[in-house]
Amino acid sequence: MGSRMGTRYQYIEWDENSLWKNEIKHGVTAEEIEQCFNNPPFVIFPHKTYKDRRVLLGRTLGGRYLFIVYQHKSDEIARPIHAREMKKNEKGIYEKQTR
Repeated sequence: MGSRMGTRYQYIEWDENSLWKNEIKHGVTAEEIEQCFNNPPFVIFPHKTYKDRRVLLGRTLGGRYLFIVYQHKSDEIARPIHAREMKKNEKGIYEKQTR
């Protein structure tokens, strides 16, 4: 279903509205989102609806399992749109893919 990504994005481009919404609604900080992008292993797969978006399943340095939707702007730039705790089935996918 997903694939591990060997390369990392060079830049994270922030949308202030999404950033605040993630923190207020889901308790996920910008720092935690960046940690997931920079803390392998992580799983990335295409978004079901939007061609320019991807889903990243990853862990923070503190051990939180996060589900992150982001816009793939280029091979170097990711723009996070939505972040929340993984659901049980998503965590299962992450664990299976990162063994």
